[in-house]
Amino acid sequence: MKETELATAVMEWLEEQWWDCYPEAQFRSYGGRADIAAVRDGRLWIVECKCSLSMALLNQAHDWTGAAHYVSVAAPSKKRRGQYGGVVDFFLREKGMGHIKITEGWDGTLAPYEILPPRLHRYAHHRAKELIGLLHPDMKRYKPGNANSDFSSPFNRTMRAVVDYIKWHPGCTQKDIVDNVPHHYGCSATARSCIPKWLAWEPDKYRVRTEQEGRMLRFYPADKEEAG
Repeated sequence: MKETELATAVMEWLEEQWWDCYPEAQFRSYGGRADIAAVRDGRLWIVECKCSLSMALLNQAHDWTGAAHYVSVAAPSKKRRGQYGGVVDFFLREKGMGHIKITEGWDGTLAPYEILPPRLHRYAHHRAKELIGLLHPDMKRYKPGNANSDFSSPFNRTMRAVVDYIKWHPGCTQKDIVDNVPHHYGCSATARSCIPKWLAWEPDKYRVRTEQEGRMLRFYPADKEEAG
């Protein structure tokens, strides 16, 4: 069982209950990334998914308890339905977190079931409402539970918009980009400084080349043989 498969099964289970799901949700360019952020009736539910019920999973989920209305962990289990106890579930109950277990059928299908519902964290309401406002439809383009850079964040959305702008406006300047591309930076000066650095640091990723014309730096899409 892969983590992406597990997280996808959990997300589908949530969607069947009318939760609006955002996989790999990074709300800001810094801070944690939730495997699944789900919203329904103005409430935010964070679910962290792993292929084993580990201390790392518990710590990862616990970090969200002050920021979401509900928090749960999801992991495979060979235990009987409805059976929970011991130190792990004692910890989850004490912290108000839920527990979703995943069973695998003979045909390989994954079935999530909730053995411990999360408690409503009323004290986190204002923070959770703020995070709901930061969710972006672009997040839905990605698979939940992936361990690479395939996720949507303010930074990633900015850089993708920059690359698209350069593609359609070859020869554009730093000022052209900052004036025409919505970005997550706090001010235009910071954007003008940082965007060219990121494009230069990862040319294979962004496929952009630069040309210096006097004091002016211009940006062009990189040809395949020129990239790198």
